[in-house]
Amino acid sequence: MLTTLDLERRRAGVCGSDIAKILGMSPYGGPFDVWLDKTGQGIEIEQNEYMRWGHKHEPTIIAEFAERHPELGDVSPNNNKTWANMTDEWMRATPDALFRDEWHGLEVKTASFNRGEWGESGTLKVPKHYYLQCLWYMAVMEWDTWHLAVLIGTNDYREYKFHRDIDVEAQLIERARAFWTDHVLADVAPEVDASPAVAEYIKRKFPTPTDEMLTATDDDVQLFESLEVARRVSDSATAAKDELENKLKFAIGGAAGIQFPTGKITWKRSKDGKNTDWQTVATEAGASAELIAAHTKVRPGSRRFLATFNG
Repeated sequence: MLTTLDLERRRAGVCGSDIAKILGMSPYGGPFDVWLDKTGQGIEIEQNEYMRWGHKHEPTIIAEFAERHPELGDVSPNNNKTWANMTDEWMRATPDALFRDEWHGLEVKTASFNRGEWGESGTLKVPKHYYLQCLWYMAVMEWDTWHLAVLIGTNDYREYKFHRDIDVEAQLIERARAFWTDHVLADVAPEVDASPAVAEYIKRKFPTPTDEMLTATDDDVQLFESLEVARRVSDSATAAKDELENKLKFAIGGAAGIQFPTGKITWKRSKDGKNTDWQTVATEAGASAELIAAHTKVRPGSRRFLATFNG
């Protein structure tokens, strides 16, 4: 049994785009991002051109899938309705389209190009976070079949079909329930990770430091030593990367780039930029120091993270 919820109530449960983040398997964030969003502390994501065109192509992809599968009956675009599982109301889904006569759901995606993540139509090779999204929708809706259609570039259309797996579904629900109970309902932040959302949250939460220097705990010492090792590994990797880039630049020489069987490298000159020293312009135009100061904005300084290792 299902109930339909308003879009504003999506935060009151775990949705399809959340499950891969909770499992740490999404390129778009991790558990901390989900916690920030569900507790109202996240930053609203502005729609970029990729997202905008993805939404514009959505009806076209749905129509194409429906045309290729008349056996499923009439398709019903979901129009951003959020559904909740009647037994576990915190389990939520906002699918792209539904075939109610056959109890099939449809998720649609766009991709600028194929990085090897998308297999041929009919296979199960799709990006993991999209696969988990479809599994979650089947769990919420309690339907046995879900379809995924993708338009890669402008003319590479592919589709995939997934079936419900009760054992995998039980594991997803268990992990999601633990996250919802232990972090969202308890208002306890998950483990800090490398997500940009974590860095932004820390910056907002601790904008201004005091003069106090803390004494390191055992956990702090372990983190500090791990950071030193990570910095050394990173420096070594950066040096190796820089060496390879220099060798390839030398190979390119005065050409525009090199075409490889699996890709290409270009080394072109960007357009010249311009930077006007408006303070000098104002001074030479006769503006007083007071007038310049009155129209000068001070950019607040930010906290700088600086680690110094002895030896």
